[in-house]
Amino acid sequence: MVVHHLSMCLDSLLEQVICPEFVIEVSLFDDGSTDNTSSIITLHRSSFLKKGINVILGSSGNSRGVGFAKNNCVQQCSGSVLIFCDADDISIKHRFISLYNVLRNAPRPDLTLIGSRFERIPAGSTSRYTQWANSLNSKEIYDQIFTSYGPSVIAPTWCMSKKLFNKVGGFHEAEPVGYPEDLRFFYDALKIGADFMKVEESLVIYRYHPKCASLDVTEEMIWKIRIAMFEDLVLSKWKKFMVWGAGKVGKKFYRSLSNENRLKVVAFCDIDAKKLHCGRHEYFIPGQ
Repeated sequence: MVVHHLSMCLDSLLEQVICPEFVIEVSLFDDGSTDNTSSIITLHRSSFLKKGINVILGSSGNSRGVGFAKNNCVQQCSGSVLIFCDADDISIKHRFISLYNVLRNAPRPDLTLIGSRFERIPAGSTSRYTQWANSLNSKEIYDQIFTSYGPSVIAPTWCMSKKLFNKVGGFHEAEPVGYPEDLRFFYDALKIGADFMKVEESLVIYRYHPKCASLDVTEEMIWKIRIAMFEDLVLSKWKKFMVWGAGKVGKKFYRSLSNENRLKVVAFCDIDAKKLHCGRHEYFIPGQ
């Protein structure tokens, strides 16, 4: 994170509108920072305590990645409902109560992951991605799970029960840098039958900056995870299927499949006459 954003993040948590019966904890984990992160946390800690909000702080001498830090935040807290807040982002005043009310009224609150719309700062950052994510309705969240470059409910807006988090098994930690731990968690939640919901209002101001951890994740890494999960959750249940798209993406998709699933492909479909003119796709394995 960029440390000078942390104060704004913590200030936004201090300003949350909460019900009297709420017991709030703020769980923080300093993942090997070498700046004045600890000083900022110490400064804000007294403000939280004055509001009756306990602050739990863990730390690691060396940075071990986003997944490790988030897992430790969850493990050290005692709450039954988790609301995630990246240190670069700002929570709108009624974020906590809005998410909590939706979660507790969900058909299966212990198996529901909830997110919301968001705003970007600086304004206009990743405009196409922002428009796509904010526009998805409840059905489209499921329809487009495998077609995006991240979860169709974006991670900085997440709220869920601790029971769901533990059932999924937490975030992936093996690769501290360059791994989309949020996408992996989202797919793992899908595998265990979790429900996904979105609050149709902006509850998070999601910051973009050149040092965002997500920028270390390559498109190829995301592609591999998407294909692996699509094979596991969808293609494993099909005996045969057609690939829509006879161009580069369709062929890349075919080449990325396991041998077992390539044998299920009966045809490529397209509306481009030039692509269909050849009439077949020959696949060669290099070196054979």
